[in-house]
Amino acid sequence: MITTQCRTDCMYCYADRNRKNDLTSWQIIKVIDEAHDMGVVNLALTGGDIFAFPDWKEVIRKVGQYGFTPLLSTKIPLKEDDIYFLKESGIKFLQFSLDSIFPSTLQTMVRVKEDYIDNVKQMFEYCTRAGIKVTVRTVLTKHNSDSHEIDSLCTFLSTQPCVTSWVLTPAFYSKYKNGYTDYRASDEALVYAYKMTKTKSLSVGFSILYNKMDGEKYELHPYETVDEFVAKNQICNANSYSMSILADGNATACEMLYDNPHFIFGNVRQHTLRELWNSDVALRMYSYTQQMIKQKENNACTECKVYADCKLGVGKKVCYVDIAKVYGTDRYEYPDPRCPQALNCEVDLIL
Repeated sequence: MITTQCRTDCMYCYADRNRKNDLTSWQIIKVIDEAHDMGVVNLALTGGDIFAFPDWKEVIRKVGQYGFTPLLSTKIPLKEDDIYFLKESGIKFLQFSLDSIFPSTLQTMVRVKEDYIDNVKQMFEYCTRAGIKVTVRTVLTKHNSDSHEIDSLCTFLSTQPCVTSWVLTPAFYSKYKNGYTDYRASDEALVYAYKMTKTKSLSVGFSILYNKMDGEKYELHPYETVDEFVAKNQICNANSYSMSILADGNATACEMLYDNPHFIFGNVRQHTLRELWNSDVALRMYSYTQQMIKQKENNACTECKVYADCKLGVGKKVCYVDIAKVYGTDRYEYPDPRCPQALNCEVDLIL
C-alpha cells in the first residue's frame, strides 16, 4: 500500500485515510529493492490511490526496472503524458473505478468536480492511443443502481475502445464511513442490475464480470456442515504466499486487516522483509492450534473436528477480514461467518 491518500472522497471508502505517517518514496523503493533481491515473484501497488502519491513515477519506474507488472487502480483521470509514461514503464493494463457518467451522481458518491467525467473520457482516449487496456470497476449503491444509471454507463463504456472488461460490485461495509444502511444498494436493485447487464453482455465489446452478485437476492448462507464448509469455502492465501505492507510501513497478513494489532508482523522501518515473514506473529498465525485459543466462550472452533483443515497451514478456509467485520477485531479466533458453527450475524452485510 503506497498511500492512503486519494483525490476523491467516496461515501463507501474502505481505507483509513487519517494516517499521517506514510513511508517516503526512498523507503518504498528500498522495500522494492529488497523484494527483488530476495526473489519475490509478484508485487502489487495499492492505495488509497497510488497516483495521489507525489513520487508515484519514481515507484513505478523502479518496479518496471525489475520486471514487475502490477495492476494499477485509480479514480484519477490521468493526463496524456502520465499515460505515455506508464506505457514506457511497461504498464499495459489499468483499472479505473467509475461509478456513473452523471456529474450529480458522481458528486454525491465520490465528491468530484463537474468536469470529472469529461476528464475521464479524455483519459480513455489517451489509453486507446497508447494501447493501454482498461478494466472499469463500478461500486453499486442506492444512488447508481437503477436502470437509467446502469444503462447509461454501459452505453458509454461500449464507445471506449480501451475498455476490455467491466466489473460490477456492491458497496461493502466500511468501518471508516458512517451510514452503510443508507447507501447500500437494495437486494432488488442488485438483482436487477445483474440481470440487465447480463442481457447486454453479448452485444458489448467487453466482458462483464460480477463480484457478490447473481440473479438471486444476496444472503449470507452458512454451509450445511463443517465438512462442506472446509471443502467449498473460499481459500485465503494471506500469510501463506503473501503479506501486505501498509502505507505506514507496518506489515500485516492482509491489506484489508489494516492496523488490527493481532496480525501486525512488524514494520519495514525496523525489520527486513525476511524478518517480517518469519516473525513470531506470522509463524503463530500460520500454525495457530486449537490449544492456543484464548476466547473459548461460545466459540465452536475450540472443539471443531475440521479445525486443522480450516485454520492451519497453507490455504486456510477462513476470511479474517470478514470475521473482524462481523464480530469485531478482537474476536479473530471465532469461526468464519459462513461456517455453520458461527455466531449469528445480526447486521445486513455483504461479505
